[in-house]
Amino acid sequence: MTPSNSPEEGTSEAYSDGEVGSLELIWGAGYLSPGGPDAVARIIRDVPVAEKVVLDLGCGIGGPAIALVEVHRAKHVTGIDIVPRNLERAASAVATAGLADRIALRLVEPGPLPFADATFDVVFSKDALVEAPDKAFLFAEAWRILRPGGWLVASDWLRADGPVSPRLQQWIEFSGSQETPHSFHLASPGETRSTLEALGYADIRIADENDWYRQEARREVALKEQHFPQFVALRGQRDAEQSILWHRAMIAVLDSGDFRPASFMALKA
Repeated sequence: MTPSNSPEEGTSEAYSDGEVGSLELIWGAGYLSPGGPDAVARIIRDVPVAEKVVLDLGCGIGGPAIALVEVHRAKHVTGIDIVPRNLERAASAVATAGLADRIALRLVEPGPLPFADATFDVVFSKDALVEAPDKAFLFAEAWRILRPGGWLVASDWLRADGPVSPRLQQWIEFSGSQETPHSFHLASPGETRSTLEALGYADIRIADENDWYRQEARREVALKEQHFPQFVALRGQRDAEQSILWHRAMIAVLDSGDFRPASFMALKA
């Protein structure tokens, strides 16, 4: 995956030990994005995963891959990521869970996904696609490596249909200006559906999760404030303060409806 088609473009300077530790404080061990194991269950709720061969695209530090095997009985999960340190963390978690025979982890290079056609039953991703500027490339690669009858299923951070609002643009720019920057590329539900349709996917379902995350984000800010000394110890005073400001700005664009986290599924018929 290149900078124009990577699920985590711009993250090579992010995911320091301090950032990862602080994310796990609010999102749970093994998770770099909201909702923990419950979010994994919600993403795959209508997709058959038991006894399936799964690719976890942007696997982070391993929490979702472990849940897919332990809770949802996936036959085998291959987790890929572009951040070496995250894969080291994931490997440690997988070994501790005793799942090294059912979860493989792989560092990927820029370019097409390094798998043969029709390799996987399910391509799964939890909140990694937001950092991919070229969604069509990744969706096309998912189509290629899926077997007929396979599913692309993911959660993604989307925006409302129509032009990007000034408030949302300010939050996106804020996200890229922090000490641990992330480059966000938010498609809209309509754009996501159109891209999937153009590639030939069928039975496309997009579930808006704005209402859920409005409440979740408030819980996250409260946790950051409650455990602020721990966040300072992990990230430093300035970064901890900026992290709270970032979350409050997120709540504003959630409440306005500009920011619309969602999950979706699409079938390779």
